[in-house]
Amino acid sequence: MQNGNRVLADDGDRLYAAARNGDWDGYQTVLAGLNVFMPSPRRQGDEVLAGTETGTGHVTYQERGLTCIDVYTDASLTQPCRPDVFYRWLMWDRGVRILEEHKFRWTMVVNRGTYLEFRITVPDAAKWLNRHPQAVRTWDELVTKVRFTRAEPLDGPLARALACGAYLSVTNCMPWNSMMGEYVHYVARNLSLRDSWGIYSAQDWRGQVQALLDTESYGLVDLLLALRRKAVVDGAPASDPELLTRLAADWCAANAPHAGAAAEIRDVAYWIGLCESWMRRDGVLPAGGVVWTQAVWDLGRAVNMARWGMQCGFCDRTTAEQIVLRAGQLCGEAYADWSELSAAYLLGRVIKMGRQGDPQQCYTETLATHGALMGSEVSPFRLLTLR
Repeated sequence: MQNGNRVLADDGDRLYAAARNGDWDGYQTVLAGLNVFMPSPRRQGDEVLAGTETGTGHVTYQERGLTCIDVYTDASLTQPCRPDVFYRWLMWDRGVRILEEHKFRWTMVVNRGTYLEFRITVPDAAKWLNRHPQAVRTWDELVTKVRFTRAEPLDGPLARALACGAYLSVTNCMPWNSMMGEYVHYVARNLSLRDSWGIYSAQDWRGQVQALLDTESYGLVDLLLALRRKAVVDGAPASDPELLTRLAADWCAANAPHAGAAAEIRDVAYWIGLCESWMRRDGVLPAGGVVWTQAVWDLGRAVNMARWGMQCGFCDRTTAEQIVLRAGQLCGEAYADWSELSAAYLLGRVIKMGRQGDPQQCYTETLATHGALMGSEVSPFRLLTLR
């Protein structure tokens, strides 16, 4: 990837540079800050999801008298093709420690069969990590780092569409342009969709995708923003701090919702206004600026729902790409540029997620991601156009 005349390196480039120079300390230093993927038996994964198995094993093989286990990085794993395995998603340090705890003396083959291949035994990897604790990166240290991979598109419609889901890519410590792959994080992702989304089947998943892509369906936030758009057309000042409150009161008077719904719409109006004032203060919005639609809150999640569906085996890559492209198209229709899109996502997250806990903390965390995406030299928000 290029930024002006400067070629920007991804994690794969850094691994390759170390391998080319025989710098295995440097290679392991890069690994110490990466997610890796280790194969486990698909059958056991299905048993865990069915509640008939309590743990997952490892897929190993014999090579020249050694017991080996493959380990992949984002640079070499984009679409697993073995139907009998799924891939556990771990930080390198955590993966090594799990194998070390079981006293395995296996050889880990990192990025087997590629120009990035590296081999090391579990005990030797653990010893290296013990000697270089400063190299180990935690999840919390990586959640505002924008990452990309050369193994996936860096330009064109698919890349732009994937960038619309970049907020969750950053907070999930994954490259913004990665589609991930079938059965990556299979067990954990299925359990997450069950707990957070009520998705237990491919049919449930398809229904949720359709709901996320439905820009004609108005939730409370969208309703209030639509009412404000109409009021502005009729001459009201968009950033009037009392406008949303008046619109909420007028809507309740005209529609007579029950007491709980009326209280909810007034609360949403209050938090939209407050969050927008924070964004103007912090330069996310221009002076007098407002968010006109928070469509990206759902559309950005649709991008990630496409990935998750592929990870769970609910769809193939072609279907997932079609969903991503549709979400990207709708984002391009809704927003003029990335700064508009980013502000809208920030608002959506604070209203939809922050109000369930601490809105100020949610805002601060999301603002940090906004800053990374608007400022990082490897961010799609700086390197690509939205349309």
